[in-house]
Amino acid sequence: MPSLAILPQLIINGLIAGSIYALAASGFSLVYYVMKFLHFAQGAVITYAAYAMLLLYSQLGLGSAVSIILSIAVAVLVQHGKHGASSAAPIAKKVIEAALKGQVLSAGL
Repeated sequence: MPSLAILPQLIINGLIAGSIYALAASGFSLVYYVMKFLHFAQGAVITYAAYAMLLLYSQLGLGSAVSIILSIAVAVLVQHGKHGASSAAPIAKKVIEAALKGQVLSAGL
C-alpha cells in the first residue's frame, strides 16, 4: 500500500497533466470557434513540443526556461513549417467549400 508521503507529488502530477489537457482543449475550442472546422493535427504539434522539451531538459541538460522557449520554437516551426498549417489550409478550404453538413474531422491534415 502506498504511503501518504507521495500524496503531494501525486497531486502536483495530476495538476500538471490536467493543465496540459485543459490547454489542448482550449486550443481545439478556439480553432473550432474561429474556423468552424475541427483541426486535430494540433495534437501532433503538442506532441512534438513535449518531446522537444523532454530532450532539451533531460538529455541535453539545458535549464527549464531555455527548454521551454526552445520547445515553443519547435512547436511554431512544426505548425508553420513545410508540412504544417500552411499546407493544410488549402485542403481545409476545399473541404469547407464542399458544403459538408455537420462536424468535419481533420485527422491528419
